Amino acid sequence: MITVTARANKGLGISTSTIVNISNQDSNQTTIAVEEIRVQTTRSEINTIGGTQQLNALVFPSNASDPSVSWSVSNPSVAAISPTGVLTALDSGRVVVTATANDGSNIQATLTVDIRILSTSVVVTSPSDVINVDDGTLQLMANVSPESTLIKDVIWSTSDENIATISEDGLVQALLDGVVTVSARAWDSGVEGSKQITISNQIPFYEVTDIIVTGPTNIIDIENGTLQLAATVIPDS
Repeated sequence: MITVTARANKGLGISTSTIVNISNQDSNQTTIAVEEIRVQTTRSEINTIGGTQQLNALVFPSNASDPSVSWSVSNPSVAAISPTGVLTALDSGRVVVTATANDGSNIQATLTVDIRILSTSVVVTSPSDVINVDDGTLQLMANVSPESTLIKDVIWSTSDENIATISEDGLVQALLDGVVTVSARAWDSGVEGSKQITISNQIPFYEVTDIIVTGPTNIIDIENGTLQLAATVIPDS
């Protein structure tokens, strides 16, 4: 319903009005609903606390009347997402990101993102940095950071296994006097920490490589005869 007014252009401002009812008209604007959403990203993993990843929602059809979406995550303690689809890592874990159409169609799409925080530093500690008893041992510890790192395993090694060896649990075994650098390498990211250990008062142990038996002869040709033999151990130390 509209009111139509006619007013004279000249004269005393004379005008008249009438009410017009309008019905059975086709709308000039057709609402196009969202039919499908696809969530895309360049990768589906974040490896650092505070790391971000841009997610994009592709809305179909492309001429939908309202192509906007709302973002949400399944676990807000693991990751947060902005209204523009920027995902920020808060802790290690897995989240399902959902994009929901804002046009009332309830069309949704999801994407699973893993938050796998990698170690950034390894600090090697021990109650002492010397082994001064023969055949002594020393337990080392590896502190991996940050705390939210999912995998805290390290690979142990020594700079000289002739001086000392180390077990997979970080136990140093002294063999010879000297100084060794013990290293712990993070299994996930490869970052390393190290510590020098000084070893003293070790009694050298040499593995026998050969034994040579000698004697003045190799014959005994008299009854009840004897023969003195000598054994030489290699190395002689």
